[in-house]
Amino acid sequence: MKLTKIIEDKADLYRDKLEKKYYPITWKIHDDKLKMYFRNGKRIPHEHEVYRREENFIYEHIENHREFSGEVVCP
Repeated sequence: MKLTKIIEDKADLYRDKLEKKYYPITWKIHDDKLKMYFRNGKRIPHEHEVYRREENFIYEHIENHREFSGEVVCP
């Protein structure tokens, strides 16, 4: 098995683990700031990996759709 395939498989497993644990997440703009929430309703800290992973996606969604709240679900 090639090293790149092993690395890709491990990355997929890690992503799957995050998705099962935290998603779907909800988000909203409140007082001009983005706030995200885990599936259990707890707020996601700005320094959390899930926040960093989804931040750009959400801002692009806001720019393209002019929606200021929503949900990020995984397929």
